[in-house]
Amino acid sequence: FRKHPFSGAAGLYALLSLAGAPGTPGMALWLSAARDLAATRHPGLLLALALAWLVGVAVAVDEARRAFGAPTTLAAPSRAVPAAARAALWCAGLGLAALLAFAR
Repeated sequence: FRKHPFSGAAGLYALLSLAGAPGTPGMALWLSAARDLAATRHPGLLLALALAWLVGVAVAVDEARRAFGAPTTLAAPSRAVPAAARAALWCAGLGLAALLAFAR
């Protein structure tokens, strides 16, 4: 985020979607899996899915906090971010934005 804020934002959106954060396309997948587990009456698996979702969202939010400058013990990277990594972040973010736009 420090050197490439827009690439970081696209990657953060992809991470939040993967974690199933509300308002992202990934949330629909997590909810669909939860509905299917509830319909088959597997409470143990449903509880495990809920715990996995909570952990995923917590980690994604923690990454977002650190990206936006919350105090941390980690040092800033000394090397430049490779162009291929930035391109991958953009592809993931734009792909999810397209999914969200065309799903409505």
